[in-house]
Amino acid sequence: MRKRKLMTVMLAAVLALNLAACGGEKKPVDTTDTTDTSQTDTSQTDSSQADSSQIDSSQTDTLQTEKEQPEAEAAEAETKIPENATEILLTNPKIQAQAKFYFPNEAKEWETKCLSKRDPVNVPQRYVYQSENADGVSLRADIRLTATLTATLAAMLENEEAEKIQVQNYPAILETTNTSWQYTIDLGPFTEGLNLYIYVSFEGGNEEFANIKELADVRDMFLETLTVTTDYEGKEDRSGRKYQGVGLCSLPDTMEYHGENVEVIQVLDEYHIYSLKTEVYDSDPIPTRVTAMISGTIKNAALEMEGYQEYTIAGYSGIMKQTEFYGYVSSFLRLKINEGTNYDVYAITYVNDDELTDPVALAAAVKEMKDDPDTYYQKSLELLEAMLTAAEFREPVEAWFE
Repeated sequence: MRKRKLMTVMLAAVLALNLAACGGEKKPVDTTDTTDTSQTDTSQTDSSQADSSQIDSSQTDTLQTEKEQPEAEAAEAETKIPENATEILLTNPKIQAQAKFYFPNEAKEWETKCLSKRDPVNVPQRYVYQSENADGVSLRADIRLTATLTATLAAMLENEEAEKIQVQNYPAILETTNTSWQYTIDLGPFTEGLNLYIYVSFEGGNEEFANIKELADVRDMFLETLTVTTDYEGKEDRSGRKYQGVGLCSLPDTMEYHGENVEVIQVLDEYHIYSLKTEVYDSDPIPTRVTAMISGTIKNAALEMEGYQEYTIAGYSGIMKQTEFYGYVSSFLRLKINEGTNYDVYAITYVNDDELTDPVALAAAVKEMKDDPDTYYQKSLELLEAMLTAAEFREPVEAWFE
Protein backbone atom coordinates (compact mmCIF):
# COMPACT_ATOMS: atom_id res chain seq x y z
CA MET A 1 0.00 0.00 0.00
CA ARG A 2 2.92 2.35 0.77
CA LYS A 3 4.30 1.78 -2.75
CA ARG A 4 0.93 2.66 -4.27
CA LYS A 5 0.70 5.85 -2.28
CA LEU A 6 4.31 6.74 -3.21
CA MET A 7 3.60 6.26 -6.91
CA THR A 8 0.52 8.46 -6.65
CA VAL A 9 2.49 11.22 -4.93
CA MET A 10 5.31 11.05 -7.50
CA LEU A 11 2.84 11.22 -10.38
CA ALA A 12 1.15 14.24 -8.85
CA ALA A 13 4.54 15.97 -8.49
CA VAL A 14 5.48 15.29 -12.12
CA LEU A 15 2.16 16.68 -13.35
CA ALA A 16 2.59 19.75 -11.21
CA LEU A 17 6.07 20.40 -12.67
CA ASN A 18 4.76 19.99 -16.20
CA LEU A 19 2.01 22.49 -15.54
CA ALA A 20 4.45 24.94 -14.06
CA ALA A 21 6.77 24.55 -17.03
CA CYS A 22 3.93 25.32 -19.38
CA GLY A 23 3.10 28.46 -17.43
CA GLY A 24 -0.17 27.04 -16.14
CA GLU A 25 -1.80 28.24 -12.93
CA LYS A 26 -1.53 26.18 -9.78
CA LYS A 27 -4.67 24.05 -9.55
CA PRO A 28 -5.79 21.01 -7.59
CA VAL A 29 -4.85 17.93 -9.50
CA ASP A 30 -7.72 16.83 -11.75
CA THR A 31 -7.38 13.08 -11.58
CA THR A 32 -10.33 12.56 -13.88
CA ASP A 33 -8.54 13.90 -16.91
CA THR A 34 -4.86 13.30 -16.21
CA THR A 35 -4.57 10.33 -13.88
CA ASP A 36 -4.42 6.79 -15.10
CA THR A 37 -7.63 4.89 -14.43
CA SER A 38 -5.94 2.11 -12.56
CA GLN A 39 -4.17 4.61 -10.33
CA THR A 40 -7.42 6.47 -9.65
CA ASP A 41 -9.09 3.22 -8.69
CA THR A 42 -6.20 2.44 -6.39
CA SER A 43 -6.45 5.83 -4.70
CA GLN A 44 -10.20 5.55 -4.33
CA THR A 45 -9.87 2.06 -2.96
CA ASP A 46 -7.48 3.27 -0.27
CA SER A 47 -9.85 6.11 0.58
CA SER A 48 -12.82 3.74 0.57
CA GLN A 49 -11.02 1.35 2.87
CA ALA A 50 -10.28 4.20 5.26
CA ASP A 51 -13.89 5.35 5.16
CA SER A 52 -15.11 1.78 5.57
CA SER A 53 -12.83 1.38 8.55
CA GLN A 54 -14.31 4.53 10.11
CA ILE A 55 -17.89 3.35 9.38
CA ASP A 56 -17.19 -0.10 10.77
CA SER A 57 -15.72 1.50 13.87
CA SER A 58 -18.76 3.79 14.18
CA GLN A 59 -21.17 0.89 13.75
CA THR A 60 -19.24 -1.13 16.30
CA ASP A 61 -19.44 1.76 18.75
CA THR A 62 -23.19 2.11 18.07
CA LEU A 63 -23.83 -1.61 18.53
CA GLN A 64 -21.78 -1.57 21.70
CA THR A 65 -23.78 1.42 22.96
CA GLU A 66 -27.06 -0.31 22.12
CA LYS A 67 -25.89 -3.46 23.85
CA GLU A 68 -24.89 -1.53 26.93
CA GLN A 69 -28.09 0.58 27.01
CA PRO A 70 -30.38 -2.02 28.68
CA GLU A 71 -27.65 -2.64 31.23
CA ALA A 72 -27.41 1.09 31.83
CA GLU A 73 -31.19 1.35 32.16
CA ALA A 74 -31.21 -1.56 34.58
CA ALA A 75 -28.46 0.07 36.57
CA GLU A 76 -30.35 3.38 36.53
CA ALA A 77 -33.54 1.65 37.69
CA GLU A 78 -31.56 -0.07 40.40
CA THR A 79 -30.16 3.21 41.64
CA LYS A 80 -33.72 4.47 42.11
CA ILE A 81 -34.23 1.93 44.87
CA PRO A 82 -33.33 3.81 48.04
CA GLU A 83 -30.59 2.47 50.29
CA ASN A 84 -31.41 1.45 53.84
CA ALA A 85 -35.11 1.28 53.03
CA THR A 86 -38.03 -1.14 53.23
CA GLU A 87 -40.08 -1.99 50.14
CA ILE A 88 -43.82 -2.03 50.76
CA LEU A 89 -46.52 -3.47 48.50
CA LEU A 90 -50.06 -2.27 49.19
CA THR A 91 -52.42 -4.53 47.27
CA ASN A 92 -56.14 -3.92 46.87
CA PRO A 93 -57.34 -7.35 45.70
CA LYS A 94 -60.98 -6.25 45.63
CA ILE A 95 -60.41 -3.90 42.69
CA GLN A 96 -57.14 -5.57 41.63
CA ALA A 97 -54.60 -2.78 41.93
CA GLN A 98 -51.24 -2.61 43.70
CA ALA A 99 -49.12 0.30 44.89
CA LYS A 100 -45.40 0.01 45.62
CA PHE A 101 -43.30 2.43 47.66
CA TYR A 102 -40.40 2.57 50.11
CA PHE A 103 -40.00 3.73 53.70
CA PRO A 104 -36.61 4.50 55.28
CA ASN A 105 -35.51 1.99 57.89
CA GLU A 106 -35.98 3.46 61.35
CA ALA A 107 -34.87 2.58 64.87
CA LYS A 108 -37.93 0.34 65.15
CA GLU A 109 -39.04 -2.07 62.43
CA TRP A 110 -42.13 -0.98 60.51
CA GLU A 111 -45.37 -2.55 61.73
CA THR A 112 -48.41 -2.95 59.49
CA LYS A 113 -52.05 -3.04 60.52
CA CYS A 114 -54.96 -3.58 58.14
CA LEU A 115 -57.94 -1.27 58.74
CA SER A 116 -60.03 -2.45 55.77
CA LYS A 117 -63.66 -2.89 56.79
CA ARG A 118 -65.62 -6.12 57.06
CA ASP A 119 -69.00 -4.51 57.80
CA PRO A 120 -69.38 -3.84 55.03
CA VAL A 121 -66.56 -4.94 52.76
CA ASN A 122 -66.00 -1.76 50.75
CA VAL A 123 -63.74 -0.63 47.94
CA PRO A 124 -60.78 1.07 49.71
CA GLN A 125 -57.92 -1.08 51.01
CA ARG A 126 -56.49 0.65 54.06
CA TYR A 127 -53.32 0.04 56.06
CA VAL A 128 -51.55 1.87 58.85
CA TYR A 129 -47.73 1.66 58.93
CA GLN A 130 -46.04 2.58 62.19
CA SER A 131 -42.47 2.91 63.46
CA GLU A 132 -40.39 5.02 65.84
CA ASN A 133 -37.24 7.10 65.53
CA ALA A 134 -34.23 6.77 67.82
CA ASP A 135 -35.89 9.07 70.35
CA GLY A 136 -38.98 6.88 70.55
CA VAL A 137 -41.15 9.37 68.64
CA SER A 138 -44.01 7.73 66.75
CA LEU A 139 -43.92 7.76 62.93
CA ARG A 140 -47.21 6.82 61.30
CA ALA A 141 -48.58 6.61 57.76
CA ASP A 142 -52.27 5.91 57.14
CA ILE A 143 -52.73 4.86 53.49
CA ARG A 144 -55.78 3.95 51.41
CA LEU A 145 -55.68 2.66 47.82
CA THR A 146 -59.00 2.88 45.99
CA ALA A 147 -60.80 4.12 42.87
CA THR A 148 -63.75 6.30 41.99
CA LEU A 149 -65.38 8.04 39.05
CA THR A 150 -62.95 10.20 37.09
CA ALA A 151 -65.24 13.21 37.50
CA THR A 152 -65.60 12.61 41.24
CA LEU A 153 -61.84 12.52 41.74
CA ALA A 154 -61.38 15.66 39.65
CA ALA A 155 -63.85 17.44 41.94
CA MET A 156 -61.95 16.18 45.01
CA LEU A 157 -58.74 17.67 43.65
CA GLU A 158 -60.45 21.05 43.28
CA ASN A 159 -60.63 21.40 47.06
CA GLU A 160 -60.06 25.13 47.60
CA GLU A 161 -58.65 24.58 51.08
CA ALA A 162 -55.90 22.29 49.79
CA GLU A 163 -52.66 23.07 47.99
CA LYS A 164 -52.44 21.74 44.42
CA ILE A 165 -49.15 19.93 43.81
CA GLN A 166 -47.50 17.30 41.61
CA VAL A 167 -46.26 14.01 43.03
CA GLN A 168 -43.90 12.81 40.30
CA ASN A 169 -46.24 13.03 37.28
CA TYR A 170 -49.40 12.56 39.31
CA PRO A 171 -51.71 15.51 40.08
CA ALA A 172 -52.37 15.76 43.81
CA ILE A 173 -53.45 17.97 46.66
CA LEU A 174 -51.87 18.53 50.07
CA GLU A 175 -53.76 19.47 53.21
CA THR A 176 -51.69 20.34 56.26
CA THR A 177 -53.56 19.96 59.54
CA ASN A 178 -52.47 20.48 63.13
CA THR A 179 -51.17 16.92 63.36
CA SER A 180 -50.49 15.63 59.84
CA TRP A 181 -49.67 16.04 56.16
CA GLN A 182 -52.54 14.64 54.08
CA TYR A 183 -52.17 13.82 50.39
CA THR A 184 -54.74 12.78 47.81
CA ILE A 185 -52.94 11.57 44.69
CA ASP A 186 -54.59 10.85 41.32
CA LEU A 187 -52.84 7.72 40.03
CA GLY A 188 -54.44 7.89 36.59
CA PRO A 189 -57.05 5.86 34.69
CA PHE A 190 -58.20 2.56 36.15
CA THR A 191 -60.72 1.76 33.43
CA GLU A 192 -62.74 4.09 31.23
CA GLY A 193 -64.56 6.51 33.50
CA LEU A 194 -62.71 5.43 36.65
CA ASN A 195 -59.43 6.61 38.20
CA LEU A 196 -57.23 5.06 40.84
CA TYR A 197 -56.15 7.25 43.70
CA ILE A 198 -54.31 6.99 46.97
CA TYR A 199 -54.92 8.88 50.17
CA VAL A 200 -52.10 9.08 52.70
CA SER A 201 -51.74 10.85 56.03
CA PHE A 202 -48.32 11.23 57.66
CA GLU A 203 -48.70 11.71 61.40
CA GLY A 204 -46.31 12.31 64.28
CA GLY A 205 -48.82 12.08 67.09
CA ASN A 206 -48.92 15.75 68.04
CA GLU A 207 -48.67 19.32 66.75
CA GLU A 208 -44.87 19.08 66.55
CA PHE A 209 -45.10 16.59 63.66
CA ALA A 210 -43.65 19.07 61.15
CA ASN A 211 -40.42 19.29 63.18
CA ILE A 212 -39.81 15.53 63.16
CA LYS A 213 -37.08 15.00 60.57
CA GLU A 214 -37.65 11.27 60.32
CA LEU A 215 -41.36 11.76 59.54
CA ALA A 216 -40.44 14.20 56.78
CA ASP A 217 -37.99 11.61 55.43
CA VAL A 218 -40.74 8.97 55.43
CA ARG A 219 -43.04 11.33 53.56
CA ASP A 220 -40.40 12.32 50.99
CA MET A 221 -39.32 8.75 50.24
CA PHE A 222 -42.93 7.65 49.82
CA LEU A 223 -43.68 10.48 47.38
CA GLU A 224 -40.48 9.87 45.40
CA THR A 225 -40.88 6.11 45.02
CA LEU A 226 -44.66 5.62 44.69
CA THR A 227 -45.76 3.55 41.68
CA VAL A 228 -48.99 1.70 40.88
CA THR A 229 -50.01 -1.22 38.64
CA THR A 230 -53.02 -3.36 37.85
CA ASP A 231 -50.83 -6.26 36.70
CA TYR A 232 -49.10 -7.91 39.63
CA GLU A 233 -48.04 -11.33 40.88
CA GLY A 234 -50.87 -13.31 42.45
CA LYS A 235 -53.65 -11.37 40.73
CA GLU A 236 -56.90 -13.35 40.56
CA ASP A 237 -58.09 -14.38 37.10
CA ARG A 238 -61.51 -12.79 36.60
CA SER A 239 -61.84 -13.37 32.88
CA GLY A 240 -65.19 -14.50 31.51
CA ARG A 241 -67.29 -12.97 34.30
CA LYS A 242 -68.54 -9.53 35.30
CA TYR A 243 -67.73 -8.49 38.88
CA GLN A 244 -69.39 -6.04 41.19
CA GLY A 245 -66.91 -3.54 42.66
CA VAL A 246 -65.52 -5.40 45.68
CA GLY A 247 -65.27 -8.77 43.93
CA LEU A 248 -67.75 -10.67 46.12
CA CYS A 249 -70.45 -10.94 43.46
CA SER A 250 -70.07 -11.96 39.83
CA LEU A 251 -72.19 -12.99 36.87
CA PRO A 252 -71.40 -14.47 33.48
CA ASP A 253 -71.30 -12.10 30.54
CA THR A 254 -74.83 -13.20 29.68
CA MET A 255 -77.57 -14.97 31.65
CA GLU A 256 -80.69 -16.83 30.59
CA TYR A 257 -84.09 -15.24 31.15
CA HIS A 258 -87.31 -16.68 29.71
CA GLY A 259 -85.33 -18.66 27.14
CA GLU A 260 -83.26 -15.71 25.95
CA ASN A 261 -79.69 -14.63 26.69
CA VAL A 262 -79.62 -11.29 28.50
CA GLU A 263 -76.43 -9.22 28.68
CA VAL A 264 -74.96 -8.40 32.08
CA ILE A 265 -73.67 -4.82 32.21
CA GLN A 266 -71.11 -3.29 34.54
CA VAL A 267 -72.39 0.15 35.50
CA LEU A 268 -69.91 2.74 36.80
CA ASP A 269 -70.56 3.58 40.43
CA GLU A 270 -69.08 6.39 42.49
CA TYR A 271 -68.85 4.37 45.70
CA HIS A 272 -68.82 0.75 44.52
CA ILE A 273 -66.74 1.01 41.31
CA TYR A 274 -69.22 -1.20 39.49
CA SER A 275 -72.83 -2.24 39.93
CA LEU A 276 -74.19 -5.14 37.87
CA LYS A 277 -77.28 -4.57 35.77
CA THR A 278 -79.59 -6.45 33.40
CA GLU A 279 -82.31 -4.99 31.18
CA VAL A 280 -85.11 -6.43 29.03
CA TYR A 281 -88.03 -4.99 27.08
CA ASP A 282 -91.64 -6.12 27.22
CA SER A 283 -94.83 -5.09 25.40
CA ASP A 284 -97.55 -6.90 27.32
CA PRO A 285 -99.83 -5.22 28.15
CA ILE A 286 -97.90 -1.96 27.54
CA PRO A 287 -94.37 -1.25 26.28
CA THR A 288 -92.00 -1.37 29.27
CA ARG A 289 -88.28 -1.39 30.04
CA VAL A 290 -87.53 -3.76 32.90
CA THR A 291 -84.25 -3.53 34.86
CA ALA A 292 -82.59 -5.29 37.79
CA MET A 293 -79.41 -4.24 39.55
CA ILE A 294 -77.03 -5.58 42.19
CA SER A 295 -75.58 -2.40 43.62
CA GLY A 296 -73.16 -2.58 46.56
CA THR A 297 -72.39 -4.05 49.95
CA ILE A 298 -74.09 -2.63 53.04
CA LYS A 299 -73.75 -2.82 56.83
CA ASN A 300 -75.58 -5.37 58.92
CA ALA A 301 -77.41 -2.49 60.59
CA ALA A 302 -78.95 -1.56 57.22
CA LEU A 303 -81.17 -4.64 57.51
CA GLU A 304 -82.92 -3.04 60.52
CA MET A 305 -84.44 -0.09 58.62
CA GLU A 306 -87.98 1.10 59.36
CA GLY A 307 -90.59 1.45 56.63
CA TYR A 308 -89.59 -1.81 54.90
CA GLN A 309 -91.39 -5.14 54.67
CA GLU A 310 -89.73 -8.52 55.07
CA TYR A 311 -89.13 -10.23 51.76
CA THR A 312 -87.37 -13.30 50.40
CA ILE A 313 -86.19 -13.65 46.82
CA ALA A 314 -84.07 -16.37 45.18
CA GLY A 315 -83.57 -17.87 48.64
CA TYR A 316 -82.11 -14.66 50.12
CA SER A 317 -84.02 -13.02 52.96
CA GLY A 318 -84.11 -9.30 53.63
CA ILE A 319 -86.32 -6.25 53.53
CA MET A 320 -88.03 -4.42 50.69
CA LYS A 321 -89.57 -1.02 50.04
CA GLN A 322 -91.72 -0.41 46.96
CA THR A 323 -92.45 3.04 45.55
CA GLU A 324 -94.61 4.32 42.69
CA PHE A 325 -93.36 7.21 40.56
CA TYR A 326 -94.72 8.84 37.46
CA GLY A 327 -93.95 6.41 34.65
CA TYR A 328 -92.18 3.74 36.70
CA VAL A 329 -92.34 1.57 39.81
CA SER A 330 -89.34 0.69 41.97
CA SER A 331 -88.55 -2.11 44.40
CA PHE A 332 -85.56 -1.45 46.64
CA LEU A 333 -84.30 -4.47 48.58
CA ARG A 334 -81.62 -5.09 51.18
CA LEU A 335 -80.63 -8.74 51.28
CA LYS A 336 -78.50 -10.91 53.52
CA ILE A 337 -76.45 -12.96 51.10
CA ASN A 338 -74.22 -14.89 53.51
CA GLU A 339 -72.77 -14.52 56.98
CA GLY A 340 -70.41 -11.72 56.03
CA THR A 341 -72.13 -10.00 53.12
CA ASN A 342 -75.29 -7.95 52.58
CA TYR A 343 -76.29 -6.23 49.35
CA ASP A 344 -78.50 -3.44 48.10
CA VAL A 345 -80.44 -4.55 45.00
CA TYR A 346 -83.06 -2.88 42.80
CA ALA A 347 -85.88 -3.94 40.51
CA ILE A 348 -87.50 -1.20 38.38
CA THR A 349 -90.09 -1.25 35.61
CA TYR A 350 -90.37 1.84 33.38
CA VAL A 351 -92.98 2.80 30.83
CA ASN A 352 -90.96 2.68 27.62
CA ASP A 353 -91.22 6.29 26.49
CA ASP A 354 -88.65 5.64 23.76
CA GLU A 355 -91.29 3.58 22.00
CA LEU A 356 -94.34 5.55 23.10
CA THR A 357 -93.58 8.85 21.41
CA ASP A 358 -97.22 9.86 21.03
CA PRO A 359 -98.22 11.89 24.13
CA VAL A 360 -101.70 10.39 24.25
CA ALA A 361 -100.44 6.80 24.07
CA LEU A 362 -97.77 7.56 26.67
CA ALA A 363 -100.29 9.03 29.07
CA ALA A 364 -102.53 5.99 28.64
CA ALA A 365 -99.62 3.65 29.42
CA VAL A 366 -98.68 5.63 32.51
CA LYS A 367 -102.30 5.40 33.70
CA GLU A 368 -102.30 1.65 33.06
CA MET A 369 -99.24 1.23 35.27
CA LYS A 370 -100.70 3.45 37.95
CA ASP A 371 -103.95 1.46 38.01
CA ASP A 372 -102.19 -1.91 38.26
CA PRO A 373 -98.74 -1.38 39.86
CA ASP A 374 -98.41 -4.93 41.20
CA THR A 375 -98.16 -6.35 37.69
CA TYR A 376 -95.20 -4.10 36.96
CA TYR A 377 -93.51 -4.59 40.30
CA GLN A 378 -93.64 -8.30 39.56
CA LYS A 379 -92.08 -7.96 36.11
CA SER A 380 -88.87 -6.45 37.49
CA LEU A 381 -88.79 -8.70 40.56
CA GLU A 382 -88.84 -11.73 38.26
CA LEU A 383 -85.83 -10.37 36.38
CA LEU A 384 -84.05 -9.64 39.67
CA GLU A 385 -84.74 -13.17 40.88
CA ALA A 386 -83.22 -14.61 37.72
CA MET A 387 -80.21 -12.35 38.17
CA LEU A 388 -79.68 -13.35 41.81
CA THR A 389 -80.03 -17.02 40.87
CA ALA A 390 -77.38 -16.71 38.16
CA ALA A 391 -75.03 -14.68 40.40
CA GLU A 392 -72.13 -16.19 42.30
CA PHE A 393 -71.58 -14.76 45.78
CA ARG A 394 -68.62 -15.56 47.99
CA GLU A 395 -67.41 -14.80 51.47
CA PRO A 396 -64.73 -12.13 51.92
CA VAL A 397 -61.21 -13.53 51.60
CA GLU A 398 -59.42 -13.57 54.94
CA ALA A 399 -56.16 -12.38 53.38
CA TRP A 400 -57.84 -9.08 52.52
CA PHE A 401 -57.82 -8.17 56.19
CA GLU A 402 -54.34 -9.35 57.18
